[in-house]
This record gives sequence, structure tokens and C-alpha cells, in this order.
Amino acid sequence: MTPTQYQKNQTIITEGQSLTHLYLIAKGSVKVSFPGGSYVLGKGDIIGICEVTSDIHLFQYTTLEDTVVAGYSCSGIDSLESLFQAQPDITGLFCLSAIKQINFLLNRYNTMVFEYSALYHSCKEDYGFYETLCRQHMISPRNLPLLEEFEPLADEQPIDNWVISYYDGIHHLLNTGGAKTLAKSCAVAVGLICKTALDAITFTEACRDLCEYRNAYLQLYLNEKEEDLFTLYTALYFKISAEHSDRDSLYSAIRRLILEIRSADYPSPEYAAKRIGDFTRKVEAQGPVDKNATASKSDSAETSAGFMDHLTGSLDTILTYSEISHETAVTFKEAVFAYRELADPFSTEGSASALRKKITDIFYTIYEAIFMKSLKDEELPIPVKLFLYFGYVDETLAGSQNLGPLYTLADSMEENLCPGVYTLYHWLLAVYNGEKEPSRNQYDEDYNDHVHSLRASKKVTDLQAKQLLTDQTKKVMYELKNMFPVVNKMTCGRISTYCPIFAEHQVMKSLTSCYVSSKAIMQALEQIRKLDFSAFYRETLYTNDSCGIPREFIHVEYLPDFILMPNIGSRGVMWQEIEGKKRTTPSRMMLSIFQLEDISNILVRLTGEYRWEMCKRIQGPRWNDIGERSLTSEYFDYVQFYRKNHELSVEAKEKVKNSLQKARNNFKEMFIMDYMTWILHEGGGSPRMNKIARQIIFTYCPFSTATRQTLASNPIYKELFDRYDIQLKKRIHHMEMVVQKVRNSGQKVPEEIENEQKYILL
Repeated sequence: MTPTQYQKNQTIITEGQSLTHLYLIAKGSVKVSFPGGSYVLGKGDIIGICEVTSDIHLFQYTTLEDTVVAGYSCSGIDSLESLFQAQPDITGLFCLSAIKQINFLLNRYNTMVFEYSALYHSCKEDYGFYETLCRQHMISPRNLPLLEEFEPLADEQPIDNWVISYYDGIHHLLNTGGAKTLAKSCAVAVGLICKTALDAITFTEACRDLCEYRNAYLQLYLNEKEEDLFTLYTALYFKISAEHSDRDSLYSAIRRLILEIRSADYPSPEYAAKRIGDFTRKVEAQGPVDKNATASKSDSAETSAGFMDHLTGSLDTILTYSEISHETAVTFKEAVFAYRELADPFSTEGSASALRKKITDIFYTIYEAIFMKSLKDEELPIPVKLFLYFGYVDETLAGSQNLGPLYTLADSMEENLCPGVYTLYHWLLAVYNGEKEPSRNQYDEDYNDHVHSLRASKKVTDLQAKQLLTDQTKKVMYELKNMFPVVNKMTCGRISTYCPIFAEHQVMKSLTSCYVSSKAIMQALEQIRKLDFSAFYRETLYTNDSCGIPREFIHVEYLPDFILMPNIGSRGVMWQEIEGKKRTTPSRMMLSIFQLEDISNILVRLTGEYRWEMCKRIQGPRWNDIGERSLTSEYFDYVQFYRKNHELSVEAKEKVKNSLQKARNNFKEMFIMDYMTWILHEGGGSPRMNKIARQIIFTYCPFSTATRQTLASNPIYKELFDRYDIQLKKRIHHMEMVVQKVRNSGQKVPEEIENEQKYILL
């Protein structure tokens, strides 16, 4: 084990090199490069530990500074076991480094999936823009052959979801004393590293596949056959009249394509430079693109200077405004600066985790202080607005390219919000003003329950409890302490590396493309309601003695409240299906204000979860009792006894088994997966479910009239639709009799009854 010294930027191992040794980094740092990304190893890490099940190295290792490594002879699992038996004291160190590295790979893979999941829709939109301009200018659009072959990113995961939690758990165990225990059990340590190395191979191949997918996407925009969007856009540009405003819009789109190509590591940069140069020279030969180019440039410079004047020294502005103690402010400022300087902000090492925790704890203290002070101010400083809306604290940490979009979004936030959609700040204002009640906490306890428990435990008197029930400040503090920290972390999605402050490294897409606007939410919600028309309707009892209606069940729609959490995240959370105990109140769905996943898919998932939870709420303790038919009881019975169901084929039963495993044996999660299939695929005429699951979901989540008419020709749905139509005709006839009875009494038909008739025909 002779130490070897390497100079800065020197390659230690190249990809494909035979694996003969593992190397302990005694000093310095090493960059590990793999398809689609890289990570950094430091002192105490092991080079090659994630490749011990392979004959060759999968990664390239390059020094970032002068580095010293110590080599251990190792050519596979057998020699690794011998090494641990001879030197048991290094066992924990090797295991810890292996787990650390597999977590790097997992994080990078997830990041790539986030980034690339939108590529298909992006290029379809760009081609759609081209087709629209062609139609407007009476030009025949050209086909794009590669676009016909390009498909959405596959949903299949290379490894089950539980593996992520598994490695997080192992990492925590090793950091809390488990590494010493492994030194006493060589076989367990070798097994752990073997499992890790096999998963590393799987994720490396998955990252390689994603890189190929990304390259295929880039070929759509520029390729040597000139069958690409760049060719279509530039050819159309010279066909449109120089006086037409569409030409300026198209030129802006072309500049965006150029930026995309230049910033995406295009495989043939020389060829790309030539194509871009040819277009630029041809444009310059025609004269200025925009008559107002100079003025626009000047305006842009003034705007940039304007918002930078407001944002310089943001952290000091925020801390001063919060009026928290000097000691806390200094601690937070030092922690933010330290976080800013981390080589790997997603590191799961103890020091990085402790730093993120310190920032998190103080962040929520500052948020509470700023919100309470903001109640007295009509005009908030710009950095404070950005803090409240986005979790922004520092202009350097946020990244210069993100400051303009953040400033613009914050400046127009209030006028762009529509009813039912709130930023967290506006939601807290609604609670403070008595427009909304506080949310339940993570233990499903609402504010009234909380006050009752305080009174029952004699922590407050009856008089104090009565005062608490009307104290708006206490209510908003309950929301800040109980809902906000939990939901902010859940929507963020990065549980093990969570940090609530806005940072450049969290931005996987352009902010404008992942910003969740009210319009985007309403459009996605409308698409769901077009298919599952009854999703947000509640059955309620209606009486009107003056019209001779003693008892009639009608349906009233209550759309969800959407609360945008101040983070960049990948998940949505269906926090509660009703407000308090009232069934005729909106549900609450939480989203990140910058969403990395497709917002439509997230809302479909949340609607499925809402469907399940609302049914459980209505059914109460009998939610899974098949003796009382309901969505949850029938679905529970179907999944529990699918093996004995003679209507399912062997192949169908195997698919149910696999789905159940994917859902971690969680019946609710499996229903949500089926509901997403129902909306995203079956609703579009692409049957993917077995007949039992389809029958249950259609019974309780029927398609709208328009969708049923579209699918009517498909024999798979015929029996379901015929049965539904019989029940529908009975309901229509019943309501006609009710209306006729009211008219015969000389009364005007109540609006509620008219609305029920409209609901039946949706």
C-alpha cells in the first residue's frame, strides 16, 4: 500500500481500464465522471468501490488538486472479502464511501429524469409553433421525420422506488455507529458493497440511456441532414415579410434554439457553429432584425440595472427587515455563506447535513418574523417579497441568470393569482384575515382539535380556549409551525438533502418554464374535469318545502384550493380533502411554486388521492367493508383477493402482483396508479387496465358524456356504458318528475334543481 501522488488535473483511471486496485484518497480531491454527470470524492473516499462487480472501470477519475492515494490490490468480490478479513478496520470506511457514491448516482439520475421528462413536449410545442406560423402565412409546413420517431421518456424506473429510501437509511446507520458494527461482519459488508456496485452499474447504464435520449432530442434541433427545427425555423424566417411582427417572434425563437444548442454540449460543436454562423451572416446581410433593437437593448440594460439595485445585498435586507436577534442573524448569514461555498450542495456527509439543518431551522424562524411584520406594511422591499414567495435569500446563491425572472414574477404575482390559487404568503394572509381556517397538522389534527386537546390536558382554561378559537394571530402561527415546514419539505422532494432556501443548483429547468402559474393549474384541472366530470362534486341533501321538495340529493362542485410553496420541487401533496369537519368545503392541494415535474400529471395524481380520501371520509369506519359498496371497499376487495378472481387471466394477475409490489403493497397507492392510467391513457382511448379495475373505477369515476361518445365504438367499454346509460336515464326521468311537480305547484324551479339537471348531462 504505497502512496502515489498525482498533480492537479491528472487522470488516475480512465473509463474501460481494467479494475486491479481500489484507491483510498489520503489527500486532495478527485472528480468522478460518468455518462451525464460527475461528482467529487475527498479524503477518506474509495476510488473504484462502486465498480468491484465489474472487470473494468465504469467511470473516469481526474484530480481537482494535488492528490495522494493509497492502492489496495482488488480485482473483484473475492479479493475484497480477503482484504476485509485481513484489515477489518477499513470495512466501515469502504462501505460508507460506496453508499455515498451510489447516492450521488441516484441524485444525478433523478435530476436527469426531471430535466429530460419535458423534452418531448418541448419539441412538440416548438414544431407546433412552426406549423401555426406556416398556416398563418399560407405556407405549406415541412415534415420533421425525427419528431415522428421521438417518444416521451419512458416511465419505467431501473430500480424500485424503495431502493432510494434503503440507501438513505443505510447511510444514516453508517453515520451513527453502524460502520463499526460492519467491521465485525465481513460477509454483510461484502454483500452490501456487492448490492451497491450492481445498482451502480444499473444506474450508470440508465444515465447513459438518458444521455442518448438527450442527444436524440438535440438532433431534432440540429443535424447534418438538415432535417431539423433550426432548418425549418430559419427557412421560414426568410419567407415571412420583414415588416410582419411574426418575423420578430420567430427570430426570438431562433435565438432561443441557438442558446439551447450552444449550452447543451452539442456532439458536433464545429458543425453547429458553422450552421449558426451561416444564418447570422445571412441575417446581417439583410440589415437590422428589429428597428427598435438599440432602444430595446437600452431598455433591457436599464431594467437589469433597476432590479440589481434592489437585489444587491439581499441577505442583509431580509435579516434587517426580520428584526431577529443579532446572534441569530449572524449565525444564519455565516451558514448561508458556507452553503454557498459547498463543493457539492447535495452532499449527504454529516457536515453538509448539519449545515442544511441549521439553515432550515433559522429559515422558518425568519419566515415567521417577516410574515408577522409584513402585516403592518403596505409596501414590502423586493428581496423580502422574493423571500416570502420563493424562499430567496441571496443574489449570489440564486444565480445571476435567475434574478431577472424572479424579480419579474414577484412584481406581477398578485394580479396573476386567480381565486383558489395562493402563494404561501397569500394563503397565510387569508388565514389571518379569517377567510380560511388553518390546515391540519401532520397528525391530522386541525386547529379546533388542537385547542380542545390543550383544554383537555388543562394547559389552558376554558376562557383561554374560547379566546384561542377567535385569535387570528394564533391561528396563523399554528399554520406556520405545523403545516408549512412539513409540506415545504414534502413538495420539495429531496428529503435527504432538503434545504428551504432558493439556490442556483436546485434549478433544473428555466424558471419561466417550471413556474406554476394560475393559468397552468386551471388548464390542467380543466383537462381532468373534461374526463372525470364528477371528480370535485359532493353529494348533499337539498330541501325546499315551498316548492314541495322534502328531500332530494343534489351535487355541488367544490374545486380545490391550491397553495404554492416557496421552493423548487418535484411533488404535489393532497394535504386534506375537506376543511375541518365540513364536507362542503374545498380540499387543499400543495404544489411547489417552481415545479420540475409535469403539472398535469401531478394534478391527476392528486385528484386520484383526493378521490380515495374523500370516499374514506364519507364511508367512515366502513370504508373497506364490501358489505357497503363504495369506491374504496370494492377496490380494496379487488386487490386483496385478486388471486382468487376467476375473471382475471394468469397474465392479468401477474400484472396486478407487479403493480402491488411497485405500490409497496399500499392499496391506496395502487389505486392512484390505476386512476392515473384511467385519466392519462384510457380516457384517450388507449385501454391498459384489466376489466375488474376498469369496472370499479368507471362505476365511481365515470367519463363525461363527450368522452363516452368518443369511446362508444370500442367494444371494451360497451357493456360499462350501456349499464351506466340505464342508470342515467332513470336519474334523468326522476329529475324531470321533480321539475314537473314544482311547475304544477306554480313555483319557479329552484336553481339547485336546474344545476342538478345540468350535472346529470355532463
